[in-house]
Amino acid sequence: MPSYFLDGRNKTIVITGANSGIGREIALALAQTGATVILICRNKEKATATAAEIIEATTNPRVYPYNANLENQKEIKNTAQRIS
Repeated sequence: MPSYFLDGRNKTIVITGANSGIGREIALALAQTGATVILICRNKEKATATAAEIIEATTNPRVYPYNANLENQKEIKNTAQRIS
């Protein structure tokens, strides 16, 4: 991992498709650096479960689940407003 990711304590990162696959693994790795990680997933229950798993695995409490269908422009805008 590049050295600029080794200390994520002052970073906030938004990851889409974060409840499985590459998105989940990236979220896990970034949470391990201490970053605040925002998980964007279509399914609220999966997002919540994934956030809990990452928090438990990393002891980083700054992992936040959001649900949004990124094919819907209104949901994208609403989610961006909730995050900011």
